[in-house]
Amino acid sequence: MHASASLLLTLNVYYRFRHFVDNKYYDTLQAGIKMTIMAGPVVGKMFFELLSLVVSAVNGCQMCVNSHEQAVHHKSRTQELIFNSIRLGSIVKGLCVAFVPLPGVSAG
Repeated sequence: MHASASLLLTLNVYYRFRHFVDNKYYDTLQAGIKMTIMAGPVVGKMFFELLSLVVSAVNGCQMCVNSHEQAVHHKSRTQELIFNSIRLGSIVKGLCVAFVPLPGVSAG
């Protein structure tokens, strides 16, 4: 699962850059990022797409969110699953921020 999380973060940064930058030159280049995990994920393709959607939403990658939302919607045919997954992801992210101390900040 760590490999999946690492890949998703890597791709989010890469595609977010391509989405934000106003230079079409970068669209012509190959990513050069090894993505073999995506071809046969251990957790199954559907769950991996759903996980990818939630991670992309948390990381703020619009291009990735749109791509994964379409893939999940195509496979599941339910927007409720998508909505509830995003809602759960937002709660988990909020709890992480609330309970994980920031470096250099003392608790209490």
